[in-house]
Amino acid sequence: MERTWIYNNILAAAPNGYNLTNNIWIGYNKVAYPGNSNEFTWITGENWVIDWTTSPNSTPQGFFAGGEPNNAGGTEGSCHIHNVGTNAAREWNDLAGSSTSSNGVNFDQIILEFNQD
Repeated sequence: MERTWIYNNILAAAPNGYNLTNNIWIGYNKVAYPGNSNEFTWITGENWVIDWTTSPNSTPQGFFAGGEPNNAGGTEGSCHIHNVGTNAAREWNDLAGSSTSSNGVNFDQIILEFNQD
């Protein structure tokens, strides 16, 4: 699983990873469409699984912290990995894409994925 690879090879402490402890943006963003305002999608276009058992509102299956994604203030549509001090499990949170910090910790890292042909 890609998430496991990222956690083991990027977020982990040396010698395996880079010991990234701050908030980290990932390419997972909310895309609203009629009938579902909670749909998240990867910027690469990869499919993601939706948990339809949370009726009447389906929610994306991911590694979100409890109560997330919550779209607080109606402006949260981007996703990041929590910093280590806020969430030791490094679960995800939705946040406005223009945010420069979360829980008092700056964003200074991003995981960028692309397809190379």
